[in-house]
Formats: sequence, structure tokens, C-alpha cells
Amino acid sequence: MLRIAICDDDPLMLSSLAALCKKILPEAEVTEYKSGVELLSGNGGFEIILMDVRMPVMNGYEATKAI
Repeated sequence: MLRIAICDDDPLMLSSLAALCKKILPEAEVTEYKSGVELLSGNGGFEIILMDVRMPVMNGYEATKAI
């Protein structure tokens, strides 16, 4: 199964991207994260990660580098 992570601090963008992914790839498992810190504390093992660049505490570049 394809696993997709979406990381965005904007709740509207997060839900919109999740809905779009589920529509395009209904068989995929989509997991939403509100911050880079939250993403890093998750299970991992994603094939696709959609990452916001501007986020407080840990931006998308820092989170991606840590992955």
C-alpha cells in the first residue's frame, strides 16, 4: 500500500491536500501532520511526503533534512 504523509501547519491546506490525495489515490494511506516535529515523531516509512516549507519551530527544510 502506498503511504503518503502531509505536513502543513495550515489546517485548511492540510485537509485540502489530504482530500485531493485520497481522491486521486483512493487506495493510499494518507497521514496528516501539523508540524515537522509531529512528523518526525510518527511511524515514518512513507513513499511520498508533501511538506510545507514555512512552519514555526521546525520549518520544512529542517524536517526534511532530519528525515
